[in-house]
Amino acid sequence: FSVRLPAGGVVQAAWQGGRPPVWAVLGWLAAVLKLDVDELIGKYALVDRSSLPPRELEDEAATLRAAGLAAGATLLLQPRAGGAP
Repeated sequence: FSVRLPAGGVVQAAWQGGRPPVWAVLGWLAAVLKLDVDELIGKYALVDRSSLPPRELEDEAATLRAAGLAAGATLLLQPRAGGAP
């Protein structure tokens, strides 16, 4: 899967052993952005761009598959209102 970052970049991950839980993706993104996980969650929403309308992945315990994402999905790390500078 790919994640579009707020600054316009894209990071990609190929997870071994199936699709990861949302909490693992948030932890990985926090490490990529050099943020604490709680800080990341406070500033950004992890959004599924393939759904209409796009929706935030809120169930951190769910896997990406259970959240309805297919292989090769593109997610968006979207700034929350008042959360990111």
